[in-house]
Amino acid sequence: MSGGADYLDDIIKKLTKYKDDVVLYIHEYKNIRQYNIFKNYKDSIYILQQHSRGPFTYNIVSLYKINILRTLKRTGFFVLSLHELISLKSMKLGNIIKLRPMAVNISELPYVAPEDRCTIRHALKLPCDKVVLSTYVGTPYIRYNRLYDVKGSHFLPIIINVIKKHLNNNIEFLVFGVSGFFKDYLESLGNVRVFPRLPRKDFLTYISASDIYFLPAHSDLRFAGIGVTVMEALGMGVPVVSPTLIHMPDLDVVDDVGVVTPYLRSVGDAVRFARQLLYAIENLSTFKPAVAREIVKKFYSWESFVNDFKDTLENIMDH
Repeated sequence: MSGGADYLDDIIKKLTKYKDDVVLYIHEYKNIRQYNIFKNYKDSIYILQQHSRGPFTYNIVSLYKINILRTLKRTGFFVLSLHELISLKSMKLGNIIKLRPMAVNISELPYVAPEDRCTIRHALKLPCDKVVLSTYVGTPYIRYNRLYDVKGSHFLPIIINVIKKHLNNNIEFLVFGVSGFFKDYLESLGNVRVFPRLPRKDFLTYISASDIYFLPAHSDLRFAGIGVTVMEALGMGVPVVSPTLIHMPDLDVVDDVGVVTPYLRSVGDAVRFARQLLYAIENLSTFKPAVAREIVKKFYSWESFVNDFKDTLENIMDH
């Protein structure tokens, strides 16, 4: 529940008469509109999640929210980012705090071993003798007199030029989600195919045919977690180069499935990202596609979500 309509209070009042048979799973728990619910139903069971907002700060509004959350007796937090996980644990909020993003349907993700990608590329009219890199970003807009996109599309010209300088024409970029003037500009760089929109099935097929999926995320995206498309790429066995991999629950296996980079803020960051992407290209044979798919099954499938939900409820009920 993310809205603030008055009828939510009436709905919850009727639901909570069933006591332990009701779990209030509330998204956007930092929205001030939710706090009447928290104050009125302190004994209810809650699972709280927040999308793309930074940790609490020590201002008056945050302190007000923290104090109310501390009065909730049976609460679990599903957090998207490592930052929020550390922040909530430091404040000792809730009965359990779990790094738990939303999930992907693993059965929809075709697993493709590297030796089988050429077959798929033939159907897509993609070259088999080039390295294919894909990314899903957004069309940038003007902010503070500069181009900006939270997923980092405004860094793409720098990244593309650095990669092309080293690999010449032995590279093909697939860019999804970009339209208008920026689509035309990226395509003018050469070796770049831009898709403003595609049916989901076709999009997944292009990603599965790629050697690497990369996301040059701006630092403003650091609270959003790993991201669905990154999960999907890993689930199809495609190595990933992205700052968002820092949010994986098991960092010991990151080197098997991709490269974690710093979040980007500047041109210099984009150049360093391109160099790390080059490193991944040069070491493609070291990645383990089967490990990447198993990680998605273990942490990011709907089955794992259901298991985490059950475990969280059991932990809450034990308190």
